[in-house]
Amino acid sequence: MHRFFIRRSVDKFKHKGIIVAVYCEEEYRGSGAAKKTIQYLITNAKNLPGLEILHITVVSDNIRAKRFYTNVGFQKYGQEPRALFYNNRYYDEDLMYMEL
Repeated sequence: MHRFFIRRSVDKFKHKGIIVAVYCEEEYRGSGAAKKTIQYLITNAKNLPGLEILHITVVSDNIRAKRFYTNVGFQKYGQEPRALFYNNRYYDEDLMYMEL
């Protein structure tokens, strides 16, 4: 599992963090590794002073990932059309957030 957390240092954005570039290798899917990793990240994010919201984006066609993030507490608030371009195809992304 690859994972990254970004929190901008500009005052007006310090209350938000974003989880980016999350990908679980196929051999680990269904093992609980993703859930443990995301729960670890959420737990640690809650301990950061002033952090109130986590954001994540998920490819709109990825039903399994969207269900996963909903089950750990994220909510969809929008969609970015044509957010990604890969292999000559555009992908929309769902925008999700969690209040800490």
